[in-house]
Amino acid sequence: MSKLIFELSVSLDGYISGADSSPERLHGWAFRGDDTDRAMLDKAWPDGGAMICGRNTYDLSVPQWGAEGPSANKRIPLVVITHSEPAEVPANAVYSFATGGIEAALKEARDRAEGGNLVIMGGPGVGRQYLRAGLLDEVVLHVVPVFLGAGTRLFDDPGGAIGMETIEVIRTDAATHLRLRVAGG
Repeated sequence: MSKLIFELSVSLDGYISGADSSPERLHGWAFRGDDTDRAMLDKAWPDGGAMICGRNTYDLSVPQWGAEGPSANKRIPLVVITHSEPAEVPANAVYSFATGGIEAALKEARDRAEGGNLVIMGGPGVGRQYLRAGLLDEVVLHVVPVFLGAGTRLFDDPGGAIGMETIEVIRTDAATHLRLRVAGG
């Protein structure tokens, strides 16, 4: 069965974006890193499967993504959790829109994934909702050696104590890549 994976870059002090910093500071590992970093990026965008994001991530990113979505020529289906569908969507796009909450989005993503894994991407809100609901199987963090000092925190309120088991740790100069299994997940 497919796994639901929440994947994100994070600073040493727990921020996924800084008050005055560019996204490059946290995501540079994906573009300027070494062969190991590039292999981690390839794992994040596997062939098959599906992705889930929130409406804010979609609205901010679709101008850059276009019809192919964040996975570019792999064209991995992306389910957007939203209260209402946008008025305009690129033609022949990989997007679908789930208006029934996280469970509806999960069902839609599983249907579209054809047995592949599901990756939650974008901001922390959607990932926290799945974590609180006990639906996450894994958390993948790309910990970048920088302190941002302020911004948007990854896990301000995960919903109580949640155990994690370390599956994999890969260290590069650009980031430490952690794969964690949600205990009981």
